[in-house]
Amino acid sequence: MAVKKETTLVKKARVVLLKTVGGKWWKQHTSEFTNRGFPDLMGVVKGQHIALEAKIGDNELTLLQEYQLAQFKKNGSITGEFRTVEEAVKIVTTGLKKRGILWQ
Repeated sequence: MAVKKETTLVKKARVVLLKTVGGKWWKQHTSEFTNRGFPDLMGVVKGQHIALEAKIGDNELTLLQEYQLAQFKKNGSITGEFRTVEEAVKIVTTGLKKRGILWQ
């Protein structure tokens, strides 16, 4: 079975984020115990929760994914959609800087 490009992107982003900003990062798998549309990559850095959705090419967020990201954001998480590893890092570092957590 071929690995999806989105899965590869999430794995690469996880490794780079861990090296760049530290914290704890994990791939959120959907199952009967989680809500559909959950973000692909979750993290906690210095007490700040982060929820990121990976997309490849022209793929757009589904309504469920938009709803889930909005719920996380409403409850204080740093959220975003990324198509490259660099975008994921920018979302996280910008969010942490706005909260005074990261000064670099």
